[in-house]
Amino acid sequence: MNQRVKTGFIMLLTAGTVICSSPFNTFAASKTASKTPVATSTTGTVSRVNPKGAGGIKGYIYVDNGEQTFKSDWKLTKYGKDSKLTYGYNTVLINEDFAWAYHSKREHSAIVSNKRGAFMSSKKKKKKTAKIEVRHKGSYIQYQNTGY
Repeated sequence: MNQRVKTGFIMLLTAGTVICSSPFNTFAASKTASKTPVATSTTGTVSRVNPKGAGGIKGYIYVDNGEQTFKSDWKLTKYGKDSKLTYGYNTVLINEDFAWAYHSKREHSAIVSNKRGAFMSSKKKKKKTAKIEVRHKGSYIQYQNTGY
């Protein structure tokens, strides 16, 4: 089940530079991690990766899909200094975008933004994995490992 959480702005970053910021009234935050299996095909690609992550915090990761459309399951993993973001698209039960975020030293959340809105997992403690899966919509998808 999802809960609504108030938030401020999401910044879209590339190479440490803000290229766009969008206000969102709420995030949908998942209280429990999904147990849905994810296929391991890696046919998707990424156009931009910000090594400093969301908000420019070193060690966190932001990626987007470069406005590509998806026809089959795929999964990729990017690594930061102390973090990991596994993200992709799966069609096991429904077409969904997903992000699984890990950080070894700080609290963190996983975020997926698509045409339906921005969705954030519950906050996880260091060395735990935060997961969010969202029904796919649109062609521009953002995936984030963001910290506190």
